[in-house]
Amino acid sequence: MNIVDENIESIESKDLFEQFRTKEFEIDENYKYVRKGFVFNLLSNILYYCIAYPILKIITKIVYDLKIEGKKNIRDFKGGAISVSNHVLVLDCAM
Repeated sequence: MNIVDENIESIESKDLFEQFRTKEFEIDENYKYVRKGFVFNLLSNILYYCIAYPILKIITKIVYDLKIEGKKNIRDFKGGAISVSNHVLVLDCAM
């Protein structure tokens, strides 16, 4: 029996659910889902609008030649909308 066979047998003998068990934790009614502190919001907005957004805008334009068609239709739209992506590119979230 070689090393590969031994590893396969050891994996098969273990319960897969035991290997991938999630960590148990409790969230009470006081858990802060969204931080509301002024400093946190200021720094996260600076990070997003001054650093991440310009860099991603340039990358999506240069690498993928991103063009948005019908942008005026979005501005005139009243109510809610859903955007669906099939995630075929690494930078789908930036687009």
